[in-house]
Amino acid sequence: MRNRFGCPNQLQGRSEAFMKKKYLQKQILAAMLTGVIVVNTCPIVAMAAETMPPETEMVQEATEETTATEAAEIPETPGAEVQTELSGSEAVEVTTTEAETEMATADVETGTEEIPQTDAPEDIAEDSVTAFVNRLYNVCLEREPDSAGLKNWHDRISSGSISAVDAVKGFLNSKEYQNRQLSDEVYIANLYQVFLNRTGSSSEIQHWLTIYQQGVSKNYLMHGFSNSTEFTNLCVSYGVTRGSIALTEERDKYPNVAKMVVNCYAVLDRMPSGSEINQWISKTRNGGSGTALVKNILQSREYQNKSKNASDADYIADLYQAFFGRSCNTSEVQSWKNVLSNGVSRNYLMAQFASSAEFKKTCSAGGISSGNITLTEERDKHPGVAKMVAGCYQILGRTPAGTEVENWVKKTITTGSGAELADGFFKSQEYHNKSTSNAQYVNDLYTAIFGRTADSRGFSSWKNALDNGTSRDTVRNSFYESAEFKQLCKKNGIVDKKNRYPKAAAVLNQVGWDLKAAFQWSAGMKYSKYTATAAPGMEYYANYGFTCKTGNCYVMAATFCEMARELGYDAKQISGSVPLRSGGYGPHSWVEIAINGTTYVFDPDFTNETKRNGYQITYGQSGTWRYNRGSVMN
Repeated sequence: MRNRFGCPNQLQGRSEAFMKKKYLQKQILAAMLTGVIVVNTCPIVAMAAETMPPETEMVQEATEETTATEAAEIPETPGAEVQTELSGSEAVEVTTTEAETEMATADVETGTEEIPQTDAPEDIAEDSVTAFVNRLYNVCLEREPDSAGLKNWHDRISSGSISAVDAVKGFLNSKEYQNRQLSDEVYIANLYQVFLNRTGSSSEIQHWLTIYQQGVSKNYLMHGFSNSTEFTNLCVSYGVTRGSIALTEERDKYPNVAKMVVNCYAVLDRMPSGSEINQWISKTRNGGSGTALVKNILQSREYQNKSKNASDADYIADLYQAFFGRSCNTSEVQSWKNVLSNGVSRNYLMAQFASSAEFKKTCSAGGISSGNITLTEERDKHPGVAKMVAGCYQILGRTPAGTEVENWVKKTITTGSGAELADGFFKSQEYHNKSTSNAQYVNDLYTAIFGRTADSRGFSSWKNALDNGTSRDTVRNSFYESAEFKQLCKKNGIVDKKNRYPKAAAVLNQVGWDLKAAFQWSAGMKYSKYTATAAPGMEYYANYGFTCKTGNCYVMAATFCEMARELGYDAKQISGSVPLRSGGYGPHSWVEIAINGTTYVFDPDFTNETKRNGYQITYGQSGTWRYNRGSVMN
């Protein structure tokens, strides 16, 4: 937030000798106005007159302290004329008797230095009210009062038309005082002189400066000083009625909310105007909330234009400023950056700040509702799933766009599963193009499926399995069947694996979730002749095989194909033909699975009939049948 405060200035106090000189000047002025003293005939008077301000200074425009607006605020005494300036505009006519003139002349002629005592004009009479007003001129305007201005303030205070506070406020709000253009710090130092008749310490001035920086008006400061015991005692000593200052602005009536508004505007790098603060307080207290206040500022065009290229760290710092009114440390920033890296939006972060105990306490102190932020994106409603998606993108080596995370989360929580989510990345062309080593593949499994780094024991075990010929799909499916993955999916409210084929899953639960074990189960069933045709479809043959546990090549291929799909493989049942010993071709069925870019043949019936390996062979491989590929079965 830009500093709007000026540099401090020192206030110069007036010495006792200086005040006595001013008093002497006033007495001489009184004698001159009554005609008792002739200046030219008295060297003492002449000397004093030389030190007095010129008449033009005594009636200058500096007497505008009470403007027309201020005069309207101060109740007038019935029957009295309301003056809108501190000084009068007409000269006071003073008559002098012949005897008085002769007395003055005789005294001067004889060289007597004694000034005859006469009653001073009423407007400069040295009573306590005059002293109070004179003090305001000296401290606020740093000058002596003109006679008409002094009389104006004196009469209104004496009559009870205005209080001491009204008079002080009139001086501090006057055009002449405003023209001094004091910095806020010097202004507060001046308040200590005006109200408390003393110099404020640096800590005291800083205390009030901090309060003023939090959005209240100067009227709020005057209100605080005027209610002090020190000012009350000062008024008693001068015999004037203290009075009070009413707080009318929203920012002064609700300073804690004003502080919240100022905290929000700090992210815009500017101080709000008084009217802006009042408007936001009114909105917040009338149907709004603390959260709505912050959200409106952070989503404003002004903020968006300022922070369109802001980093996550900058945005987090702004959240701390707007919600808590404070800066954040490095660990706090890093903690929230980690949350953002897990796939949620910035709106999610804002919601966490809004629901924090620290912010609720701030709102409670201001007497307003804290409110909340409604999350609309699925990734923010399901942050655990979003984190799983973000982990999958890590194995691709890139940060996903918000829309990418959102789409995967929607799919996973509605029709998908945790296993399908991970498979979508491991089987993607983007991942295949990375050509990862076995070691990297194991690390990627831990990252995408468990959301953590691999432990040394687990890493070694799975890498050795891959190095010894176990397929990557088999290893990956073992991760899906782990208790750790099932618990993670349960925690995030999603299905770990959808059993697309319940009967196939039931068999896998018996033999183990392993592709080779599934193949051996299908190849080991009792062979029975069955009409060789693709017409009934894969599901029909599979149900028959899982139920009867007997069948021909179509039944064996169908049961294995469903189990392979349940294991996460993109398996296809093929209907084709193979050469017969008797000549010609006979109908036959087998399974195709693409593994690491290579299409393999899995033929349970070949193993069943020949007792040779039909597991993961290739077309045209020596020692196998010559497969004549037909069509993919539904």
